[in-house]
Amino acid sequence: MTAMSDFLENAVLDQVLRGVAYPGGTTIWAALFTTPTTDSTIAQGEVVGGAYARVQVTSWDPPASGQTSNSSSVAFNTATFPWGTVTHFALFDDPTTGNLLYHGPITVPRTVNAGDSFVFPAGNITISHD
Repeated sequence: MTAMSDFLENAVLDQVLRGVAYPGGTTIWAALFTTPTTDSTIAQGEVVGGAYARVQVTSWDPPASGQTSNSSSVAFNTATFPWGTVTHFALFDDPTTGNLLYHGPITVPRTVNAGDSFVFPAGNITISHD
């Protein structure tokens, strides 16, 4: 189950109820983590080095029943040294820093070794508001 960040919750409330323009970027970037991610721990646990970089998510299915999923695959660089066991993901509005938007666990954690690649196939990043 994904969680919306405090930043995004406040931005939605501001925009819908107060007419305040959304303050974040318009491009979405996926990030991988080796520890659980929350609003207070976003500086910890993101994969570092070994050719790792956040990946832009360029297409989403139209929302229905309070959820959406990526409509094309999201492929990270091939690891040049082990990244560890990837257990969580997050979505940001910037490729290196930015605002945390959503975060959640990966259904099946995966150990990424040197030479491995990590890919979210289409439909594997599901964001819901239930």
